[in-house]
Amino acid sequence: AGALESVQNGIYDLSTNSSDFFSAILPALVILKDGDMSAYYDRAKADIEKALSFSKSSVFANYLYGVLCYKQGNYDDARKYLNAAVKRFSPEISEINILLAEIGYLQGDYKKSLELSESVLKKNPQHRNALKTGAKSAYALGDDAKTENYVVRILVTEPENTEYTLLRAKILMKRQDYVRASALLDACARIDDTSKEYKTIFNMITQGTGAIINIILDPILISNVGMG
Repeated sequence: AGALESVQNGIYDLSTNSSDFFSAILPALVILKDGDMSAYYDRAKADIEKALSFSKSSVFANYLYGVLCYKQGNYDDARKYLNAAVKRFSPEISEINILLAEIGYLQGDYKKSLELSESVLKKNPQHRNALKTGAKSAYALGDDAKTENYVVRILVTEPENTEYTLLRAKILMKRQDYVRASALLDACARIDDTSKEYKTIFNMITQGTGAIINIILDPILISNVGMG
């Protein structure tokens, strides 16, 4: 009870002696909490490895070790342990599959990432992380229609999510729909206009609308010159 209470409070319980599987692994659950838990990673690594020494085939321990590797940026090992957890339990565990999808995206395997995201969405069409990873992977693969479908569904529940608002703006720009893209950019500016992505898209829209204005004005200017 003490270890679980500490986890709920975002604290690593150092009082356990790690003498068995559960006393070793329970304190390490704290790495699943939101926020920066990096101060506990080294201790968690040692404790999860101890738990795995008690039960190498544990789905729970393999999953937790995979999460830890992912959080530390060690994606190859993360995939190894997460796949071990899936293999020993079920290939249909959404939280494992979406983490594997995110790793696939980060490593440039966009096709696999999208496949895993879609497998989660078949069971839960509004799974937020699956929609987000699916949108990024679909965009990387050049599937703008699918990207926009996912982005719209994300923004229904997270209307102030600037990352995916900007992603939709990029899709609209590819269609040269600068008016709607500008409206989305204005919405982002009210929340945060300091991001590099915002500034990049702002410059692209400025250049795009400038080119359109030139196309419209050039014949008029030429005509006026001729009249003079």
